[in-house]
Amino acid sequence: MRERWKWGKVLCAGLLLCACTDDEGDDTLASAPERLVGSVEDSDVAVAVVSDGAQTRVFFCGGDSSYATATRWFNLALDGDTLNADDGAWHLRATRDRAGVHGEITHDPDEARKFEAVPVAKGTLAGLYEGKAGCGRLGLIVRQPDLDSDPAAQGACVGDG
Repeated sequence: MRERWKWGKVLCAGLLLCACTDDEGDDTLASAPERLVGSVEDSDVAVAVVSDGAQTRVFFCGGDSSYATATRWFNLALDGDTLNADDGAWHLRATRDRAGVHGEITHDPDEARKFEAVPVAKGTLAGLYEGKAGCGRLGLIVRQPDLDSDPAAQGACVGDG
């Protein structure tokens, strides 16, 4: 019974959230976060960005050949339309505009790689999904360019070390 109540609350919250957009796709909730997904050039790394205008989370998720070396979370304050972060051997430099977030990610001693994340298409499953588990912080990036495309997902669990 308790499980049924829990799922009922989730369904109601989802319906309420869906009801808060108009027919033209404009969010009517001022606090709705901006969601973007994309990739890092010449690699199998996916990137997702979630921003509320003040705080931003950026998740780089390595693919089959790079998940152990190219998976990294960044939590940072947005400085205007600029995203900058230095965390040990990791360096993030990016800017945000209407077309998305564009920049470079560097993991020393490798060369900087360009990346781009674009806004998710309305009504798709695209975005960044987050959670916690025994292995650490979970991140799942779902890309779906439009409603007619099948979604593709890439994720990892990032623990200490």
